[in-house]
Amino acid sequence: MRTVFAIAAALALFLTGCDDGSTDDETDIIDTVDDPIVDPLTGEVIFLHMVHVEKGSFMMGQNGDGTIGNNASSVREVTLTKDFYIGKYEVTQAQWKAVMGETLEERQLAAAPTQSTNYGRGDEYPMYYVNWYHTIVFCNKLSIMEGFTPAFSIDGKTDPAEWGEVPTSTTHASYATWKDVEIIADSTGYRLPSEAQWEYAAKGGHLASDPYYIFSGSNRIGIVAWNYWNNGTSGTELFGAKQVGTKQANELGIHDMAGNVQEWCLDNMTNAGSLPVGDEDPLKWNASGNDKQRRGGYWNDTGSCRSVGSSFANLNVGVFFDGFRVVRPVTQ
Repeated sequence: MRTVFAIAAALALFLTGCDDGSTDDETDIIDTVDDPIVDPLTGEVIFLHMVHVEKGSFMMGQNGDGTIGNNASSVREVTLTKDFYIGKYEVTQAQWKAVMGETLEERQLAAAPTQSTNYGRGDEYPMYYVNWYHTIVFCNKLSIMEGFTPAFSIDGKTDPAEWGEVPTSTTHASYATWKDVEIIADSTGYRLPSEAQWEYAAKGGHLASDPYYIFSGSNRIGIVAWNYWNNGTSGTELFGAKQVGTKQANELGIHDMAGNVQEWCLDNMTNAGSLPVGDEDPLKWNASGNDKQRRGGYWNDTGSCRSVGSSFANLNVGVFFDGFRVVRPVTQ
């Protein structure tokens, strides 16, 4: 069901005269996969565009000017030992509806019943108001739909239909079961990126600039990110998330890894911005931990939009700027 394309991606599409460290235009071949999502109700096919990220090493926590980045207290070389695919865009509202059978309006009503503000609605807008547990339901459901082996297990089960209601607090009746979620290491299915995978992809992977760009694809935030400075004010059409892919991509052809919506990662909260332990494929995984890392900043953010920026939040809570993108292993 999957169609693989090799596409030529322009890698230096920066405005003339910008102080991005850009040199002459250059192109490279970036392998992409278009995974089809078939809406079970309408039969409509919606593609999930994935970018092949080659394994490699990078300086995790290092800002574009060589300093330690904001929200990071250390820098070290990290190696990712396996290639992976990552979403070219954040998961959209159309993709969410096709997999979960739920609209953004329904999700917002469930998460914030007294909040009717439009923070960006439409098929090509990123999904938000999702907590961390919602994202793993999406991942396993999509894996099952696509014929991959699911990446997450709860109480020995991989079918989310058997997991019960998604918890929204630590006092929720189902939380005691959900908190012991496990990752199936050799699965072929979709999952959230680790912080290391996310930062490596945001910095451009094996095509990263030297030095790294401060933001994903540029030193100028407005070129690659919807953020506080170009977002508009409450009550205007510009206020909130924007359609995915409307800002310039980074070196790998990935969009919106700065700004738009903040993106959940696999890792539990790290102390004082410290990096997850390990020089190869680091991951801070603690099934009983209540807080998870988020990356990329969001549409009304000023501080966390850098490629090294991060924040954390309770995994039971999903607010109006919490979204995600997915990864899966390269298996062939």
